[in-house]
Amino acid sequence: MKKHICLLLILFVSFQVFSQKRFPKSEYRKMIEQHPFGSISERYTLILTGYFDDCGEFGGHEETIELIRIDKKLSAIITVYDKSCQDTNYAKPKILKSETYFVDESKVPNFQEYLEKLMAKSLEYYVPFHAGRSYSAILDFKKTDDDEDDEHTFRRLKITYDDSGSNWTEFQKLKSLVEK
Repeated sequence: MKKHICLLLILFVSFQVFSQKRFPKSEYRKMIEQHPFGSISERYTLILTGYFDDCGEFGGHEETIELIRIDKKLSAIITVYDKSCQDTNYAKPKILKSETYFVDESKVPNFQEYLEKLMAKSLEYYVPFHAGRSYSAILDFKKTDDDEDDEHTFRRLKITYDDSGSNWTEFQKLKSLVEK
């Protein structure tokens, strides 16, 4: 009896393995797997942030470049937030400007270079101050309205750099390249 059961299990498993269809990869999937930013998908986003100390130790404004895929195309959303000096309410800043740009493949190396420079700066020795500029890059799972759990994030990358000398201009250069 055990022999018959083993034979039936082997036949059943073999049948299941060989009967499944093998679907060829789509051209989009092949492109994503080979793309330097293939991890940016409809659910993952790369958020580059620059915080500028317009008011010294009393605050400033934030700008973001969010790399996402819109209709399978790499796109960048540049958002500039309102300056908040001496805001004791810690209210969410207002959006002054938000524009979406298609990222041409020729501009992709600029994002790679920016991330390399940001990582190198973040590894340098520095003493953080309560005033100064700061920059970050976060590759994160984009939350939707259906996502209720904020505790569990699927963050894949987080790099930060605090620029107490306020002389690092790579974020502004990248932003200018995207806007062209």
